[in-house]
Formats: sequence, C-alpha cells, structure tokens
Amino acid sequence: MAIHTNINVIFGTNVEHTKRFMDILAPEGYDITMSESGDIPQDTGSVRMVILCRTGFELIEKIRSRSDVPIMYISEKSDEFTSIMALSKGADSVVSESIGEMEFAARVKAILRRSSTIRNERIVEESETLSAGSIRLDSAARTVTVDGREVRTTKLEFGIMEYLMRRRGTVCSADEIYAQVWNSRSYDVKKTVVEHIRRLRGKIEADPKNPRYIKVVFGAGYIFTDISAADSKTA
Repeated sequence: MAIHTNINVIFGTNVEHTKRFMDILAPEGYDITMSESGDIPQDTGSVRMVILCRTGFELIEKIRSRSDVPIMYISEKSDEFTSIMALSKGADSVVSESIGEMEFAARVKAILRRSSTIRNERIVEESETLSAGSIRLDSAARTVTVDGREVRTTKLEFGIMEYLMRRRGTVCSADEIYAQVWNSRSYDVKKTVVEHIRRLRGKIEADPKNPRYIKVVFGAGYIFTDISAADSKTA
C-alpha cells in the first residue's frame, strides 16, 4: 500500500551512493524524487522530508532558512564533528553511509511519523497574547514581535518560545522541551534543543550572548525569565 509521502533526495558528489538509499526506500511506497545539490526545489510545501547525501553543510542551512521540512543528512564520515556541524546547521538526523538498510528505513519512518504528528495533531491552545518585556507572542496568529517589530520564526522556534513563555519562571529541561515541542524523543535531544534556542536567541535577544529572556540553568535546562515581575521589583 503506497504511503504517498513525498521525499526529496538530494545528492552531492556521488550519485551511486544516493541510489542505494533510494533503492532501500522504494519498497516502502514513498514518492521519491532525486535532484542535484544545485537544484533545490523552490516550493517545499509538498515535500515531507529531505535527505541529503554527500552535500555541503551550507545546503542544510539554505533549506532550513525557508522551510521546517525534516532533514536527514547522510555523511561519508562517521565522526562527532560532522554530526555537530550538520545538526547546528539545522539537520534533524545525521547518519553515516555505512548505516544498515533496516535501520535507515526505520529512521526515515520515525522522522516522518514525528513530523506528521507535529503537523496534524498539534493542538493550538486558545487564542491568547503572551507578553514579557518588549516581546509579544500571539498564539492564534502564530506571530512574535519584539519592540513592535515582527520577528520571523520557524515552526519549532515558535513552539519553543510559546512553551517557555507559558511556563515562565519554571526551569524546563531539554528533554521536556523536545518532548513537548517535537512531540517525540531523540538520541540527539540536547544538541537539537541547544541549537534551536541559540537561533531563537539571535532573533529575540538584544545581546544573545547575555540573554535577558531565555536563560540557562546549568545542569537543569532553560528558564524564561518573568521580565514583568523583575521590572516591578526594581520599580
């Protein structure tokens, strides 16, 4: 039975390696398209997953800048540096070319299942505007403004922001944030959450290296500071 799920496989330096992974997925009934690294589809709205094979890290960043589509990065090497670089650029999963066929197919299914849950089952809480300092978050319109200026956030960044703001003053662990926003679990929870919060801080904080809103509680997680309460105490 066909799944009718569009997967775009983009290859870099070796098309034969890419075809191997396409052959693994073919029996699953996915709608698979293959393109070169310089030929990224302009409209990723119908694409449910992108698999990059032997491409540069900059391609991950380019796709992530305009889409929340899940990205799996297949690396020629299996080392920590490669994984960190790919994840920091926006990849959701990093595997090496030596991965077994069954594990590869299982990982793809898991990523698609997770993204489908986020897309189709995420319950939007009642219309409400959350405020903290100069930040305004509109749950219904799904917008964030800082000092009256709208800040463009990805779906996951907005989810993190909303989750932390609703729990302002409470420490939230990386595992908790991932489970609530991604609605799943991952082996790379900490790295994934750290990178998304780093990018989020760059958008909402005047000084990301000395954050006013989203702060680290070492060994415990993150806390969204109740700016309003803090300001009233110093008034």
